[in-house]
Amino acid sequence: MSSRRSDGWPGRDRGLYLVGHYALFRALTGSWLAAALGALSALAVRDALGGEYWGFGGLRDVLPRAIASGLTPLLLLAFLRLRGQPFFAVYFILVGLVANLHPVSGLHLAQISALTHLWLGRFRLPAWRDQLIGRIGSVSVARGRAAGGS
Repeated sequence: MSSRRSDGWPGRDRGLYLVGHYALFRALTGSWLAAALGALSALAVRDALGGEYWGFGGLRDVLPRAIASGLTPLLLLAFLRLRGQPFFAVYFILVGLVANLHPVSGLHLAQISALTHLWLGRFRLPAWRDQLIGRIGSVSVARGRAAGGS
């Protein structure tokens, strides 16, 4: 019983969840303390509608949706960093890869990201072009899973 992980939490998944939230909060706030407190508070499990939950609840979270949830802060950070760059479509390709892991999470993240990009771009033509190219890349990467491929 000398193991520090006797609580059943897998170390890699918890680390992914913490690092992802810390990186996002640090980029948004610029403060390591606020980022650390935000990342720690993200570990608290909160019940949501429909029997769902948000947070990292230990061994029960070794599911594709929980891993996708752990990757979401890093993807949002990539969205913030890549927006306005010539290779912004890479973000949507990463979202397509997440859709291979958990299709519902990937689809929702792609839709929310596309609408956010259009909104921030004030629905101008370059924003439409960027999100269209990105969505094509996202669908191309995720297509194998959605079509029942392996």
